[in-house]
Amino acid sequence: MKSTRLMVLALLAAGCAAHQARLPEAARAVPPRAAAPVVPAAASVEPVVGLAHAYRAAGLENLREGDLAAACDNFDLGIAAILESGLDLASRPDLEALVAELRADVARASDDATLAAVAEGEEEAEPASGDAIATVEIPEVPSEPQTLTPSKPATRSLLVGDMPLELNNQVQAMLNVYSGDLKDFITAAYVRSGRYLPMVHQVFKEEGVPLDLAWLALVESAFKPRAYSRAQAKGIWQFIGSTGKMYGLDIDFWVDERGDPVKATHAAARHLKDLHAQFGDWYLALAAYNAGGGKISSAISRAHSRSYWDLARTRYLKRETRNYVPGYLAALLIADDPRRYGFDFTPEPPLAFDEVEVPSPFQLSVLAKAAGIDEDALRDLNPELRRGCTPGDHARYTLKVPAGAAATVIAAIDAVPESERVRVVRHQVAKGETVARIAARYGTSVSAILAANSLRDARGLKVGAELVIPATGTVYADDARKPVASKTSSASTLGRKITYRVRPGDTLTSVAKLHKASVTELASWNRIRPQHRLIAGTHLVVYVNTRDAAQGRAKRTALSSPGLTYTVKRGDDLTGIARTHGVSLEDVRRWNSLASREIIQPGDRIRLYGHDDGPRTR
Repeated sequence: MKSTRLMVLALLAAGCAAHQARLPEAARAVPPRAAAPVVPAAASVEPVVGLAHAYRAAGLENLREGDLAAACDNFDLGIAAILESGLDLASRPDLEALVAELRADVARASDDATLAAVAEGEEEAEPASGDAIATVEIPEVPSEPQTLTPSKPATRSLLVGDMPLELNNQVQAMLNVYSGDLKDFITAAYVRSGRYLPMVHQVFKEEGVPLDLAWLALVESAFKPRAYSRAQAKGIWQFIGSTGKMYGLDIDFWVDERGDPVKATHAAARHLKDLHAQFGDWYLALAAYNAGGGKISSAISRAHSRSYWDLARTRYLKRETRNYVPGYLAALLIADDPRRYGFDFTPEPPLAFDEVEVPSPFQLSVLAKAAGIDEDALRDLNPELRRGCTPGDHARYTLKVPAGAAATVIAAIDAVPESERVRVVRHQVAKGETVARIAARYGTSVSAILAANSLRDARGLKVGAELVIPATGTVYADDARKPVASKTSSASTLGRKITYRVRPGDTLTSVAKLHKASVTELASWNRIRPQHRLIAGTHLVVYVNTRDAAQGRAKRTALSSPGLTYTVKRGDDLTGIARTHGVSLEDVRRWNSLASREIIQPGDRIRLYGHDDGPRTR
């Protein structure tokens, strides 16, 4: 298991400052964003790489500018350029690395917790470590370590085995680091520990693990549930994915239970017990928790010793592992007697919460607003949720809410309109469709679709396969483009459905204005974001006269004359139909409530009247 090391304060302060900047407008247009980039043939590698790098460069410019949506789109197109090129990624580690970089870029750029989609990224992840412990230069271990007597033995109990505290130059060096350059960071970690220590002690007692080992979480993560290391270890106990799954933690598109403090603590307790059973010594077990059991077994074999301190004198352990146990002992000594080492802190009170079953998926931001509770508090209580919402593959989900807020949350759930709820759309792949084009259709990203469907790359897409597409807004039935009556709009107020083919230069604003709809309505009907860039040749669903119908302002009279009904045939257009029947194009449009640029389709039925017979709109 790859451990986390305590981070340098400067790294904490740095954060994601790039999100705050703004850049020139021109950066957004280079290269132009489209749903399906044109990529060279599979045999031509360099143009593909060049195109991907061009998209990434544009995305980085957008990111520095603060245009997160544009950045996310450009990064996503860079991914699509590679994945849809037909190149064999397995034989090109450089391409795999570039895809990984672009996915990490998407994680940084995404400003939508539901539609953001990075297979390996973490929403709201915090840097987990720097080089503070791993790179500390410390003296060699003396041949006879000094065994300490705890200052307050009654405050610590060992339920399994024995763990003497040994003071040597290594431990003293770590004490100096903690009380020196890292003092502010370490102090904050001890303050934060109060949220979780009672729970950790309870779990460790149930699992039969020494309670003192609770302070290992300070060395691993500084008690940060969202801590995420360069080794892709996550959570308070810094599990890598494979080890977390081995101990029963779910990790998928929606949740990462490595971030769940309670579940991860149970997993850590079982893992520590297994390592102690393997090596018969807690110091070796801790070293194995950091480096992995295989590396410790190898070091034991090569050094011909089962003493951690003997192994620490060799180069068979990496510096990080040589520093790891001293770092833990130093943390334990400070916890035992803070003032002795120059610390003065008051731990925070334990986290208090209620649990509520909510229909899933449900966005945390929407629920918090409806219930009048703090969104950050709700997120902090549920750090395992990766997308800012409860899982899309659960009908219901047990959500932690602030203590005393359960009744308020339950009452608020029914008040949230369908248009603000998350819905998982299921799309059946048709012949000729690409992941990029499907993503454009639903206003999401290539990464989102790949991650939600556990696809390594776009070549895994098969005709007829059903894709899960996470999105928000209008409820979708079997025909994913057809809105279903909801609390905010009924079938009778939607108006007449038409299909509009996007032309070069069209924008959502221009199309909405053409059809007398709002951008929000048009985006909702087509499951796209209001900022979505249209692609010439694609189609939009439009409901004409929706606003008039919804507000009751349309006052059309009933047909005053039987006239005739004409069924549109392939190749027909309104101009030809009007000419054939000796009427004006304007009358045909007026009789059938058709917009000036509305397209008719084969099978549509057109009402026709004499020049003076048609119904009039007053």
